[in-house]
Amino acid sequence: MAEDLRYKIQHLGDTVAGALDKTVCLAKSSAKGIFLTYDINRLERSKRILLRDIGARVVHLSGEGLTDVRRDDRLNELMNELTAIEKEIQTCQLQKDDTLQTCTSSSECCSDNQEKE
Repeated sequence: MAEDLRYKIQHLGDTVAGALDKTVCLAKSSAKGIFLTYDINRLERSKRILLRDIGARVVHLSGEGLTDVRRDDRLNELMNELTAIEKEIQTCQLQKDDTLQTCTSSSECCSDNQEKE
């Protein structure tokens, strides 16, 4: 009994350090997820503005009597920007999903921190 208590007291620091390490890892993952969410929201706002501009350009072209909108350079630029924003949104969403799955088990969290050091 005395040896068991002695062992626990001697290794209490290791237990506290392990718990602290897990907490820090989860806090970092949470913060990264929050920043990625802000980035996704910012990109979604940019996408809505871009879609509004595309619609306005199409209306303008139809008002001028142009039926082939594929030949308009400005509209092509807007469409390319839209494609880039959608790819960036997908990338951020994948990073966010990966971040949420990171540190789900304590062994992953500890191994990630040890590799970084």
